[in-house]
Amino acid sequence: MFARYFFLILGVISLGWIGYVSLDLVDKNETLSAEQLFGKEDHKIVIIQRVDEINKIDTFIKTPLLVKNFYQEITPNLPIGSTIYISQNRNHILIDAQQIWTIQQVKKLIQSSEEKLISSDNSSGKTSHFSFEFYKGKIHFYKEKSATKSIKNWANFDKKASAVIIDFKNSIPRKTELYLTKGNQFAYKTKTITHFKCNQINDKELFSSILPLSFKNYHFYEKEYFKTIDKTFAKSIFSKWMDKGFVSISYKGNLVLVSDYKIGQNPIENLEELTNFEGNTINDEGFFKGIKLSSTFPFKNGFYVFNLNDAVVISATKTICEDIVALNKIGKTLATEKELMQTVYGDMPRDVTERFSNSSVKYTKSIYNNQLFETHLLHRNLVATSDTTGLKPTTMKSISMAVQGEIVDFKVLEGKGNVAVITNQNQFYYFSGGNLSWKKTISGKMLKEIVYSKESDAFVITSDRAIQLIAKNGTELLKSQDDLSEKIATQAGTVFNSKGQLHLIYPSQNGQLIFLNSKGKQAFKLKGLTDCSKPLLAWKSSNKQLVAIQNGQQVKIIDVDRKQALRTIPVSSKAIAKIIDNELIIFNSDGNNLTIINQKGGVISNSSIINGSIFVSEGPTGLSLSILQNYTIQGITKDGANPNQLKSNISSIDWVSYSKQNGKTIFAVVDGLDNNIVLYNGKGEITSKEQIEGSKKCVLKQEGNQLIISTIVDNFIVQYRINQ
Repeated sequence: MFARYFFLILGVISLGWIGYVSLDLVDKNETLSAEQLFGKEDHKIVIIQRVDEINKIDTFIKTPLLVKNFYQEITPNLPIGSTIYISQNRNHILIDAQQIWTIQQVKKLIQSSEEKLISSDNSSGKTSHFSFEFYKGKIHFYKEKSATKSIKNWANFDKKASAVIIDFKNSIPRKTELYLTKGNQFAYKTKTITHFKCNQINDKELFSSILPLSFKNYHFYEKEYFKTIDKTFAKSIFSKWMDKGFVSISYKGNLVLVSDYKIGQNPIENLEELTNFEGNTINDEGFFKGIKLSSTFPFKNGFYVFNLNDAVVISATKTICEDIVALNKIGKTLATEKELMQTVYGDMPRDVTERFSNSSVKYTKSIYNNQLFETHLLHRNLVATSDTTGLKPTTMKSISMAVQGEIVDFKVLEGKGNVAVITNQNQFYYFSGGNLSWKKTISGKMLKEIVYSKESDAFVITSDRAIQLIAKNGTELLKSQDDLSEKIATQAGTVFNSKGQLHLIYPSQNGQLIFLNSKGKQAFKLKGLTDCSKPLLAWKSSNKQLVAIQNGQQVKIIDVDRKQALRTIPVSSKAIAKIIDNELIIFNSDGNNLTIINQKGGVISNSSIINGSIFVSEGPTGLSLSILQNYTIQGITKDGANPNQLKSNISSIDWVSYSKQNGKTIFAVVDGLDNNIVLYNGKGEITSKEQIEGSKKCVLKQEGNQLIISTIVDNFIVQYRINQ
């Protein structure tokens, strides 16, 4: 009887023990469940299912440094097929391996890191920074064990994904699945959406020929997609004129928007109607205030809009818009550089709803069948742009200076972007450092030349009503007090200094030479001169103030102090006079001969040419450049020497300029047909492979190891800087 009860009691105890052990094991397995360990307190977690593909967690989310370092240290020793759960906000990590862990294997894993094992038993232990528990295939490392507000059923994700991000911020966790292609270059993220209506656009085709070469933070948005994420834009006039989308970039530290527009729309006219336009636009540009384009781009102090091809350029700074328009006109756009195109668009989807690219991040978004596909470039080797912020540098940089109207003449001073310009709208501009310093409207019709006096450091501007001397800071130093309408100037006047006083001088239509004193009043005049056909030249020789007047038959030299003609030198209609080293040199072309004459009338040199056209251009040496009909360009010095001769295939030459440094001469030739500038060295070899757009006139200057080319492109002065 006793034996029967004994075995019965023993059986009950055994069943109880088995039940207790089973419950303990179930509880242990449940305790190490990812759904129990991770939740709201973690903010986000990343689940890495392909450890060999993802070794840098920061690619996806920021995690505590302790956990990040530990993961990267143990990664090479994790069993194949392991899944790792890592918290964004808390110091804990769960490893789920396809093997049963033993304490020896756990110790070996810990030893592969910087962690030191302090204590351990058959299912738990401590390291220098973590506590850990393990059971079967799971190990949980944690710094502090804290309560978790667990959320059910978030762990339903694609087991084929390289990694998964779970965002616990909302009541229903948001899931993003990542897939890596071959080469470990891209991450594709997907999630189901139902509220986006949008299209996939080839933004490369749409905007690459508009954007300048140098910029950072390229960000494209498709129109319908942006309307869903920015309600201000959805209701704005910006949205109404737009056809497919827009790009925002940072150019020279300024925000710039470039938008396309629908056929038949004119964004500037649309803005004029909205603002009750009262004349604030000129041709293809305008300035507008009080209009919100979007919540992201408010432009609180107003913005400029410039038409450019089939797009508009928008910025709060006028010169930024002008720069981008000018670079487009000279062909310096993103589309012209294959490597830069690759940097922005390469190795990524072509048709997208959003694209972002800068020096460290590159991604796109596309929506197909209610699925948002994000493509992120994980590994990039980027190079800097010409403004050191995103794209590749070129050997040639440029700045542009915009004016209104056709450019008649310009004068280049020393230093970057220091240029004076006159236009056919009687506007005189002065740019300092490439930025507009000031502009003036000149009374009357301006004559087509700016005269710069190095001695006075000022400009002489002559019109049919007035002649004036203007300093570089815009100050009017001297101006004619009488209306010149009855004594109209036929050529640009000049300035000279006599006895410490500034004087202006100009030739009038009735054959007189008019001298104005330091108060702008007529001091005296010389009569009996023939009509002047070239601008005046003023210089000092043997302490005498001399002025040269030229027409088709003669050059007359006037002694200003004596108020009389000093000498008359017969010349041809093709003759060009120039002041070289404080001496008047006349290059006289007569049929097949070129005669060089000094200011005393003596012949310096006489040589044969073949019906060539002579250009005397600005430069550091006394070269007269003779362009011959057989495309040969000769550089002739004031002494008649011919040190340079080069062949050119340009059939229509508009201008020749030159520069000399360290014994090397560079020629710049303006091709009048193609509106390009071609650079040659002294041997006649083309020195620049890059296309340099320019027309009418060019000026070369040397600054250190840079060659500076200033020229005209439409209504812009463009200054190229080429490293040599």
